[in-house]
Amino acid sequence: MRYAHRSQESLISKLPANVMILIDEAYHHFVSDTAAYRSFLEHPLDDPRIIVARTFSKIYGLAGLRVGYSVSSKEAANFVLLNPLRPVSEVIPHLEI
Repeated sequence: MRYAHRSQESLISKLPANVMILIDEAYHHFVSDTAAYRSFLEHPLDDPRIIVARTFSKIYGLAGLRVGYSVSSKEAANFVLLNPLRPVSEVIPHLEI
């Protein structure tokens, strides 16, 4: 059976080298490892651009607190530290489409 992970790998391999990849596994604790889902933490790709984010908020009912964590390579962590995310309200006016 073909894993959905493979189609994600295919997409990631086609992205430009300067694009960081954030994989949101917020609902990880609610699913099992199946043909439809494989965790990127348990089945990692050898790509230093990948950041996997998870949350405590959903599984422990802490939705109002927004408590979570991420796992990444040292390179990705340094990139995030040097290039912090900005609120969407700041980013959208600057996008050139």
